[in-house]
Amino acid sequence: MNTVLEDRLRSHFAEQAARDVLEEPDSRSVMARALAAPSPGRGRPRHGRALRLMAIGLAAACLLAVVAVVATRDDGGKVDVTEDPTTTTTTVPDATTSTTVPESTTTTNREGVVGAAATRSVVVAPLGVLGWWDGRHWVEASQDLAVPLQGGEQYQITRIGGPRSTVTGPAPTTVGCVEAERPIVRLDAFGERTVVGVTGVAELEPRPVTLLDPADYRDEAVAALASTGIDDPAAEPELAVRTDLDGDGSDEVLFQVERVADDTTLLAEAGDYSAVFLRQVVGGEVRTTTVKHSVAQVEEPGSGYLLVFDLVAVADLNGDGRMEVVIDDAYYEGSSTAVYELAGDGSLVRVIGAGCGV
Repeated sequence: MNTVLEDRLRSHFAEQAARDVLEEPDSRSVMARALAAPSPGRGRPRHGRALRLMAIGLAAACLLAVVAVVATRDDGGKVDVTEDPTTTTTTVPDATTSTTVPESTTTTNREGVVGAAATRSVVVAPLGVLGWWDGRHWVEASQDLAVPLQGGEQYQITRIGGPRSTVTGPAPTTVGCVEAERPIVRLDAFGERTVVGVTGVAELEPRPVTLLDPADYRDEAVAALASTGIDDPAAEPELAVRTDLDGDGSDEVLFQVERVADDTTLLAEAGDYSAVFLRQVVGGEVRTTTVKHSVAQVEEPGSGYLLVFDLVAVADLNGDGRMEVVIDDAYYEGSSTAVYELAGDGSLVRVIGAGCGV
């Protein structure tokens, strides 16, 4: 074929293609033509068979495409591929929904926690900002860290046996203590007794916190004190409370017991003591462990040193479903408030706190 003829043919097919309008193929007609096509001659068996298979394949592909379009329109845009055992279905989340799985990096054993809360919560007390939960771990407040508060936050105020209230807090400030400063939020709800305020948590008590009759724990108090070297057969618990701290279905009991000659000045006499104990089931057995205890150190009568402990609150302070324990301690020249968390070995471990004293 010469060059002039080739050019004319190309021009002809180009003009024809420009005028033709391609329509969507009819899958049924394509299939019918493919099946009706005569078998190829014996001299070209492979090419003819290949063309026929290609035609059948094209028809099948068109038919599947039509079926897929119909299925999509009938089912609100969802294509059902569950019948294919080799198909992996991937769910694409709604762009308006954000799911955060926080990394558990606390220094304590958090076995049994389904998921820590991603919402930041801040814990405050009269002595200052104790710290906050940043979605992954506890952060103790200090003069070197910016407190994540702007003012106007809503605080839930709680104390064991006390009424629950909600107040609006101002922006944090700082207050001097000896040679350092500490951040503080001044809430009107702070009174003579220590309470704790929490912002950023919806439910402080995911499980009931029940006050018990302290007298029911006299024997347990005597035995627990003896384990610390304190001999007081007449010990009288001051407070006892029961709750399920970690949500494992087994309750824990916290009780405090003390003997303080002068609870106004806190200048201890010989024989004075103060302690907080945790009673729980560990490995199928009831066990009582010491959370805090102090025995008077007296060099001169009426001038002894003693830490006096007070169970302030039991509440979920970071929204992870586990409840923390807040304990206040005081002596004649200062005091502090700290938050404790139940560890995997059954002990209560301090996580955040603040205080002031000599």
